[in-house]
Amino acid sequence: MKIQKTDSLKNPSSLYALPNFQQSVTNNRKFEGCAIYVHQNLTFSQLPLMNEIPRIEHCWIKLTTTENENIIIGCIYKSPSSSNESNKMLIKLLGGVSDKHDRLLITGDFNCPAINWNDPHSNLTGFPYYLRNFVYNNELKQIVKLNTQYRNTSSSLLDLIISRNEIRRSYNANYDIYKKANLKFIKSIRARRFNFRKKPM
Repeated sequence: MKIQKTDSLKNPSSLYALPNFQQSVTNNRKFEGCAIYVHQNLTFSQLPLMNEIPRIEHCWIKLTTTENENIIIGCIYKSPSSSNESNKMLIKLLGGVSDKHDRLLITGDFNCPAINWNDPHSNLTGFPYYLRNFVYNNELKQIVKLNTQYRNTSSSLLDLIISRNEIRRSYNANYDIYKKANLKFIKSIRARRFNFRKKPM
């Protein structure tokens, strides 16, 4: 089991210490921050920070299945105030990861409510346009269907889970919003078919 979260910088990491989980956090935590929690029975390696992007946080890990197939998992936090240049750098980063790895799972708060994921032909500009094109052009799928952010009487879809078909079929995605210690949401991905390599006893 793996849990990913964003907005981890607002409180110390110790507030989010989860029993039986290991934490992989953003390498460069200047803004909101993000983290990936992996169950202690699973072996993973944290990948080095690929590119530092102003006002965008990201961390990446590699899991290996019993068939020795690597799965790259990323957690993203994009600030609503990120610049056009930072947004372009993020799209370039995601494209580079997608080009190098077939088995890919990306989650996070992209702060991009303008995209209607049920309508691939809607008129978009700027970052929403490039993010949607990245997903479709790389044969990926955004699988979150329900809105994840609620304020007063309005709601929007900000928190995304993006994967390729072979990864998507192997997971059951659950989306929950937690109102505790500024932990806005946790997206948990529960493995169904993959048998991840456990640590030696």
